Amino acid sequence: MGGCVGSHHDSSGSLNENSDGTGVALGRNQPLKRDKPKWKSDYPMTDGQLRSKRDEFWDTAPAFEGRKEIWDALRAAAHAFESNDHELAQAIIDGASITLPHGYINSQALRHPLRNELEVPETLSIMIFVILNILLLIIQPGKGNESQPPNYSILQPNVLAVEVNLAESNPMVNVSLRCEETDNPREVSWQYNGAPMDQHGNDITVTVEELFGGNYTCYDSEGAFLNYTLVLVRSSGHKILMGSGDTGYIACTSQNYNGSFQCSWSWSPDRNGEVMFVTATRWSKGSEISCALGSSQQSISCQDQTYCPYAEEVDRIVIELGVRHKYRLEKYSVSFYINEIVKPDKLEITKIDQSKIEWEYPRTWSVPDSYFPLTFEVKELPHKKDCTCESKCRRNKPVKVNTTQDRQWTVKKGFIICVRAQDALCNSSWSDWSQYITRGKGSRKYRRSNPQ
Repeated sequence: MGGCVGSHHDSSGSLNENSDGTGVALGRNQPLKRDKPKWKSDYPMTDGQLRSKRDEFWDTAPAFEGRKEIWDALRAAAHAFESNDHELAQAIIDGASITLPHGYINSQALRHPLRNELEVPETLSIMIFVILNILLLIIQPGKGNESQPPNYSILQPNVLAVEVNLAESNPMVNVSLRCEETDNPREVSWQYNGAPMDQHGNDITVTVEELFGGNYTCYDSEGAFLNYTLVLVRSSGHKILMGSGDTGYIACTSQNYNGSFQCSWSWSPDRNGEVMFVTATRWSKGSEISCALGSSQQSISCQDQTYCPYAEEVDRIVIELGVRHKYRLEKYSVSFYINEIVKPDKLEITKIDQSKIEWEYPRTWSVPDSYFPLTFEVKELPHKKDCTCESKCRRNKPVKVNTTQDRQWTVKKGFIICVRAQDALCNSSWSDWSQYITRGKGSRKYRRSNPQ
């Protein structure tokens, strides 16, 4: 109910135990391998031609076999893997309930619980290897394609994202820059981070070493500014945002089940970053969820217009965030169901009489209450204690936490009553504590905390 009865895919589970003779049980899910396939075209093919074939494949594949939402999930996983975001690709595969018996995405190793195998026509066999194994990652180009390195891409107008393999003994990438898109270019000079360069002309090639990107600007013969290109170097490390692989880097929460949610992050103390891109999508739908970036560039507010609070969530929401510090570019991602991030607002407590209090569901919570029930935790603490107190709060006695679905409580003078709420059907986050304070023994003055 309320979007909370959806099944969750267990990536370690088994759909069947049949073996194909390779020693790997079919149906037993294997982690997506990091190996990047190598392939060479039988005939000269440019990078643009190969990308065109890839797009054609994704657009037509669902018309042959399998469910469209599964193909869409595979497409999202391919793009994530192509961007070297192995964790996101694995999360998409898991979220779509796709099993990889051998740890590879190919026509012989894709299974889904609603269709034992995903197959495509034999005429597309070469595209299976090129597309489903995400061939554009490391292509050994055929003749005619040697001058087009696949290791940098246009992140946005005037901004290039460069892939430099730091594992190499001499990590560097040659990048082609153009000042003006014209058939009759003017005499052009260049500067790198404000310093004059020896190279001249409308088209130049620069070498990007390790993580040393920069801002390349071009000028006409009289020194007038013409254009610029910001070259950022993608980094597989996570140093711009605070967090860790265990705690995460992006925190998301939702007040209810109306399809809206918020996500936030924090810059590392010595790095003031800048958001270069942020997207929110559901895998099978393929369309972006509308999001607005906060003025501090440390949060987003999003709304999924197609979300239905009364239906089971089939796909996870995927957030992708690209941030830069100087010329370093890092990509972060997180995925979730709404029911995993829902957190009710604080409860508003009111006094019934001298001995009882009551509270209501938050006004922002989804209705009806019968379909979106809440459960409550109540604890009593001595005066001058705080609701966040967890130990040594009552003369070294453990604090008793009472769980109830009632909305009334008998108060004791001289005590603080703490109440919080959680979705009764999901193991999601508890609301922040609300407190009700009696003003000392024998006093008839009460104070209640207002919800935020």
